[in-house]
Amino acid sequence: FFLFNLSSRSVLIILGIEVLSLMYFSKSVALRRATISISSVLALVILILGISLYDWIRKSGDFAPTYQDSVEVEEPFMETHRAWLIFEGLRGFRDSGGLGNGVATFRIRPTNLGSRTETHNDYLQLMYEQGVIGLFLILFLFYFRIKETIKIVSKTGNRYVEASLASLFGLVVALLFVNIINTMVFWSLIALNYSLLEIVRNQEKEKGYK
Repeated sequence: FFLFNLSSRSVLIILGIEVLSLMYFSKSVALRRATISISSVLALVILILGISLYDWIRKSGDFAPTYQDSVEVEEPFMETHRAWLIFEGLRGFRDSGGLGNGVATFRIRPTNLGSRTETHNDYLQLMYEQGVIGLFLILFLFYFRIKETIKIVSKTGNRYVEASLASLFGLVVALLFVNIINTMVFWSLIALNYSLLEIVRNQEKEKGYK
């Protein structure tokens, strides 16, 4: 109820993904089954009740005059500020030939008209500023960390590692809604994952010697 009142759809989605991933990658068979059941029930409820994810995700009253003035649109979603930012990011990525326009160039692009607004989507920001290479590197980082973490979880069932894995999935989703890749929060969670896995590996090695 509190999250809905805040209109924080992204927070609710991120928390949901983290909770479901924490349950699914647990060693408990019952929790895994519960995760599959919950996911299936949610999907069925959405389909049966006809809940519009489009209406739920879209924030009302969030318009971008600069986009409305420059482009004629028919779809209401395309009038929102986030849609304008997506349009700008994709256009900039295309115009750069997929190589990017340079670090911190999204804010100073000519069409921004002095606004300091970021893309509200770090993947899009990477595409605009650092191109295919930047996007590939961050996706590879996520893939490698998640792969290594799942290995440790499967082997040890360590609760802290399970929580770290859930936070990684949360970060993957969070980058779709916010710009946090340049913040201490993002890299602290990545560093914590590195450190935690190393600690657990060393503990397992010590157990093997005893």
